[in-house]
Formats: sequence, structure tokens, C-alpha cells
Amino acid sequence: MGVSINWLKQYVDFNWKAEELAHRLTMAGIAIEGIDQVEDDFILDLDLTPNRGDCLGMINLAREVAALTGSSLRLPDIVIKENQENINQYIKVEIKDPNLCHRYAARLVKNVKIQESPLWLQKHC
Repeated sequence: MGVSINWLKQYVDFNWKAEELAHRLTMAGIAIEGIDQVEDDFILDLDLTPNRGDCLGMINLAREVAALTGSSLRLPDIVIKENQENINQYIKVEIKDPNLCHRYAARLVKNVKIQESPLWLQKHC
């Protein structure tokens, strides 16, 4: 998985060069296969083990860097447009054993268009 250092810095402050960040992440259990320079950015090539699936997302990787640096994590503002539609017309969830499952939460996402990623996102990868 490729990770842009410039993109990572949008979520957490650090001053390490790419090689130092790669070394510290590797010592923390997130192996870095290589570093590529792309224009004014460096891309870390992560080799994630199955037990580190949490780091497949940029924000969770930023959490790891924040833990290593002692910096605060900056989370993006997320706006979700809710409507009054009844979810029960699409799906019903029944918890058969509340002792084994105390709570179940789900969200329905509709009208998703599969298309090419926007340019800003393509440049980050």
C-alpha cells in the first residue's frame, strides 16, 4: 500500500525525513518495503501483515505516527446527510442473543456512483 507523506502530514505533525519515518514505523511493527519520490512528495510502500489491517486507512496510520511522535491527531470534519427514510424497508436486524451481541449498528449508503477518483485523490496516492 502506498502512503503519501504529504497527505499523512494533513493529519499529524512530524518533522522526520521519509527514511526516519520508515525506520520508526518498521520498528513499531509496520514494515516499509520502500520509499519512492514523486514530485515534491515521498510515498512509503507499506507491507502490512494480516494483523495490521487497521493501518489500511490513512487516519489509522496517522494514529500510529501520532503515537510515535507524541503529536495530536487532526481528524477531518465529516458531514453525513441524514434523511427520514425508514431503514426497516431495506433491512431488519435481529439480535438473537443479547449476551453475545450487546449492540449492532449499521448505516445504509445509497446512490453511490462508481467512477474514476477525483484528481486530488489520484495525486495523493
